[in-house]
Amino acid sequence: MKESRRVAFAANRYYFGWRMPLLVVVALGILHPGASPASTIRHDVPDRRYTNLAGQSQFASVGKLMIGGTTCSGTLITQHHVLTAGHCISGKSASNVSFTLGAAINALSLQDVYTGSTLDGTDIGIVNLAQPITSVTPAARFTGTNEVGMTGASVGFGHTGNGNTGDTQVSATKRAFQNDIDGTLATIARSGDTVMSSDILLADFDHPDATSDSSMGANTPLALEGQAALGDSGSGLFVQVGSTWLLAGVLSFRDAPNYYNASNPDTIFDSDYGDVTGWTKVSSYSSWINSLIATLGDVDLDGDIDADDIDRLYAEFDNPTAWNPADLDFDGDADQDDTTKLVQDILNTNYGDANLDGSSGPSGLQRLVGQRRWWLG
Repeated sequence: MKESRRVAFAANRYYFGWRMPLLVVVALGILHPGASPASTIRHDVPDRRYTNLAGQSQFASVGKLMIGGTTCSGTLITQHHVLTAGHCISGKSASNVSFTLGAAINALSLQDVYTGSTLDGTDIGIVNLAQPITSVTPAARFTGTNEVGMTGASVGFGHTGNGNTGDTQVSATKRAFQNDIDGTLATIARSGDTVMSSDILLADFDHPDATSDSSMGANTPLALEGQAALGDSGSGLFVQVGSTWLLAGVLSFRDAPNYYNASNPDTIFDSDYGDVTGWTKVSSYSSWINSLIATLGDVDLDGDIDADDIDRLYAEFDNPTAWNPADLDFDGDADQDDTTKLVQDILNTNYGDANLDGSSGPSGLQRLVGQRRWWLG
């Protein structure tokens, strides 16, 4: 998307959660969807029903992500890893990031594939935690491709309000809202844009009394229909398969209805009825996620930790952007320090133990320069 067609905001970067109330929106042609939301709710349904839904055990893995003074949301997917929106962490220092599920845990490292656009389906990232969270069961991920047509529950933190007012209330309360997943950006075109990403799931905020406010799909709202609002980028979108709730999306942006339904004159994304929410599809990034959350030491991702992992780690020494599973000390590269961590801390042995039986030979473990091989000398 061209920068000249985005929205200019006074005193607020709308990409990164919420920091202060939105002051001024100046339209420069076609609006770019606003990132980072929480949830607005139906005007005819009590807020406690949304907070009660968020408090159910199947959504316990969703916590608050703090990036300096900015709030986003994230979902625990292993004891050490949090899935969130790429725009929340891209370009940020891990030292300024923490994740709260009960207690706040500092980040150790950050990874993302975000290109700078919320419309190309790259808005996803992972926070690696400095300490494990063992008090909450991590979310399981949806790996299918049939998300469209399913009912999702989006869970996060941030501003609130209702469909008539938009997101008028600053809040850091955990809420969940429901939407039928209406399509992807590849099947529901956004007016004025050529980006058609099938990696973005879309749903609109249906009005209980005015079907004309519907932007896409069926126009009958769900019991706990809602809409993303400022403060909840990175929220988890869960779908139910049998009795199991699975993480299917990461909340990326909200958008105005006019760009999907030309008969709706509303061009402002303020989280009122008709507005659209976009989530990055988790299933599209299964391989990437798996590579980052592998068991520490399983460098070749084959399910076990053995001599082959040492070979793969050495092979990464010449890689200027070291493959993440090889960076065992999370310092941004693969080097001898990582090998030492693998051999001594993870395999619990010493250099020279060529067959990994716990004992070292007389000459010690050697590395053959050039071939990156190691053996008992």
